[in-house]
Amino acid sequence: MGLFGTSKTLITPETFVNTQLERIFSSDFISAETKGFTSLSLEFPFFKKIDFDNYLKERQNVISNLFRIAWDRTIPYEFFISSAHLIPDDPRFIKVDSGSYDGALSNAQVAGMSTFGYMTKVFISRIISDNDSLSGIEYEKIYEIYGVDFTKLYISFESLIKQYKLVRK
Repeated sequence: MGLFGTSKTLITPETFVNTQLERIFSSDFISAETKGFTSLSLEFPFFKKIDFDNYLKERQNVISNLFRIAWDRTIPYEFFISSAHLIPDDPRFIKVDSGSYDGALSNAQVAGMSTFGYMTKVFISRIISDNDSLSGIEYEKIYEIYGVDFTKLYISFESLIKQYKLVRK
């Protein structure tokens, strides 16, 4: 234990990013998403019209983009230059990335929204092909569920990154 608490665990950027992406694309993640989707389908009947494979791919897309934003905003500058490419260059990320969340920070600002609110709106439009079929109340509930979820995920990623000290190979 150091003077101001426990020492940070040393890790290379490559190992850290790979570990997080492994979790996002793991069978445990898919199982948890299946349970969450089933639960939402019981609460919101229109979810039964949503293709689960499309939903899962979009969840992996948005979550890996939240990780990317947290990574880019949290890692020290000296590592940013050499490590910012790790997430977008990963084949798993490439497979699910639609480009829909690129520029989320600036697009949210232009739209007068929070970053997570903007990402939530994009997410909903990508999983529900006919947003017009949602009532205002249903849309608001779904927006709140995912807005809170995305905010928590971002904060968790940021907090996790701060627990480690990045080191070079």
